[in-house]
Amino acid sequence: MEQNQYTALTAAAKRPAYVIFKELAEVLKLYDYRDHYFEKFDITRAKFKTEDVEKQLEETLKSLEQLHGNVL
Repeated sequence: MEQNQYTALTAAAKRPAYVIFKELAEVLKLYDYRDHYFEKFDITRAKFKTEDVEKQLEETLKSLEQLHGNVL
């Protein structure tokens, strides 16, 4: 196992389980947004999908950073 993988696993092991589950929920919400985009939006928004998913990604990253800040 590489050092950076070990470091990431060690850091993950130190976080409470509820934080890990919240992180997972945020990531799954992002995948759901991406994968079901056209169930939520009309096909006329197709040209905006990439931009909208990137915005959702930024929101997800901010949310994850807040979770990390609350734990550390």
